[in-house]
Amino acid sequence: RLSDVDQWMLFLSRKGVRELTLDNSSSSPYKLPAYIFSFSELTYLKTSMCIFRPPTTFEGFGKLNRLILVEVTFGSSVLNVPQLVILILRNCSGVHHLNVSAPQLQKLTLYENDYLALDNYMICKKLAYVYLALPNGIQQHRQGERISLQELFGCWNTLTNAYLDGRFLKVSCNIIPLLG
Repeated sequence: RLSDVDQWMLFLSRKGVRELTLDNSSSSPYKLPAYIFSFSELTYLKTSMCIFRPPTTFEGFGKLNRLILVEVTFGSSVLNVPQLVILILRNCSGVHHLNVSAPQLQKLTLYENDYLALDNYMICKKLAYVYLALPNGIQQHRQGERISLQELFGCWNTLTNAYLDGRFLKVSCNIIPLLG
């Protein structure tokens, strides 16, 4: 029962938990309670099948360095994660409501989410690994906005590994020669 999970989350919020994995196997998403956003010692968070809506007073996860969100629905969310190194968003919805500030980000995976906005990540100067894949059937990540590969990779000077699926290249990028 979800009320039992709420009680466990409340209990854990008072215990200085550093790593939390919450895999919801129910067919309906679990709305993360507000007090989960008070886990000040959290360094690792993985959730699946959840609704992610931090309270307006949420200032961020100051120590979080790995964040994995699978089949998560976002409401208006601002995530200030100054120590975040790894971010994985997989099959998420409402991604256009998510604003991420992660200056230390090194590994970014955006896999088959309902929307793709790279604005938050173009300023991540430490990115070494990027995986970008759009779901089948998506027509555009932004109405009328496309980027060149030169512009994309020009922002990520430290990039050593990149995977861009064919749908991403077709929908999002102006394919232009990188040389000459």
